[in-house]
Amino acid sequence: MLKEFVEWFDDQLMRRGVSGIFHAVLGILSLGAVASAVFGGTAVKVAAVLVAVIVLLAAMALLASGRKEQVLGRLRDDLLIGSLVDAVTGRSGNARITMWEDVAQIDSDGNVVETVTVFARAETGDVRFYRLRVGPGWNQPKRQRAKVVCEVVGVRPDGGDGPRYDLRCRRLVDGRLETVVTLPDTVKVGQRFRVRFKYSWPGMCEPLMVWGQPEDFRLRFAHAVEGVRYTIVLPAGREVRFESIGFDGGDSAYAVEVDRDPAGAVSLSLTARNVPAKHTFGTRLDLDRTTRPVGRPDA
Repeated sequence: MLKEFVEWFDDQLMRRGVSGIFHAVLGILSLGAVASAVFGGTAVKVAAVLVAVIVLLAAMALLASGRKEQVLGRLRDDLLIGSLVDAVTGRSGNARITMWEDVAQIDSDGNVVETVTVFARAETGDVRFYRLRVGPGWNQPKRQRAKVVCEVVGVRPDGGDGPRYDLRCRRLVDGRLETVVTLPDTVKVGQRFRVRFKYSWPGMCEPLMVWGQPEDFRLRFAHAVEGVRYTIVLPAGREVRFESIGFDGGDSAYAVEVDRDPAGAVSLSLTARNVPAKHTFGTRLDLDRTTRPVGRPDA
């Protein structure tokens, strides 16, 4: 009987979640308390309370055990898949990025829709897979990261979206999301390909837009990149201050431009040429005090 109960409990946990089981336990305890108060004497009330405590402790123990196994199982799967992905992509040739176009549109709540278009050429071997890692510049809660949506498509010659590509996503320990896309055809050495990553990331820029804190927007590439254009679009009515990261005003290979569209939305564009491998660069943004939020709600 105990085995059947544990199996039933695990099934309920998987289907209804922790909150559903917790509410059920509270309901049982409430019913027992009411019944003992109406019909029972002192001894019955004490016995009912003891039984209720035992049931609660047993349920919590089973819950903890089930959740532990579930989490461990998920971690084992992630580690296994991560090892397989590393092995497969490691055998794929390297691609040299000829142009990186990145547009991040931020709303007033810090939610971001980011589109990264990669123009590349197979350089040191045939390319079958392409990997991209992106993430927020702060320790974002898991509940927000779990809502990130990613889609990868091809790029038509006219610049429009092509068909969707197969992809595999996994979350890294530092909070970034790794996306590995399977290209529809193997790209031979010297051939070019284009691929577009689309991310919908809730709360990605919350520190800047909600808490009113400066935020860094950084880029770093494993291999040298020929050209970069990184555009950050803020909501209409927001004024921004900025400073460079990883370069200075005298470096002709980098440039920052600020523009405003007819609706009043400010966009900041960072362009770069011949970026060396593993060089971190970007810009630090801070909202002008006239359009800055009051501060972090729980501060």
